Amino acid sequence: MEPWMWVVVALVVVLVLVAVGLALAKRRRLGRSARAQELREEAGARATGVARSEAQARETGAAAERARAEARAKAAEAERLEREAAERARVAREQREEHETALAEADRIDPDVDHRSGESGSPQIDTGPGTAPREPERAAPGAAPTTGDRPPPVAPPSAHPSAPPSAAPQTPTTTPYQEPPAPRT
Repeated sequence: MEPWMWVVVALVVVLVLVAVGLALAKRRRLGRSARAQELREEAGARATGVARSEAQARETGAAAERARAEARAKAAEAERLEREAAERARVAREQREEHETALAEADRIDPDVDHRSGESGSPQIDTGPGTAPREPERAAPGAAPTTGDRPPPVAPPSAHPSAPPSAAPQTPTTTPYQEPPAPRT
């Protein structure tokens, strides 16, 4: 064979190799393009689920914030009620002290009270010479009590102006009056 034929054969072989290489590269590029398209479709399908998960996360965060706000409101209400209870207890103590002071003053100025007994409790009435002191008269059980027989009634909690209105009217509950035990002499 002639030398120029070797050159032609070599050129043909090189051209065949280049053509095969280009065909493989094109095939590889088409495969990658198809795979990329598949990945994009899968990501698009997951995008809906991701958006739903993000929406659920936002809803849950909003619910948590609402719960925190409710907790803060309840804590503020509890503090307000504690302050109100403390104020009512203070007023009740003052009323009790005023009541006891008024009773003590009444006993101090009452000429029928025997101040020599030295006992605390109910006063002894001096009925005159030669007789033993006797207990002051009290109302009979079932009779309407007098002011000195028992402490003043306390209004029910629903009577407070800041209390929510109830469906049925509240009637105050009362307990029957019980006679206090007589002091021992």
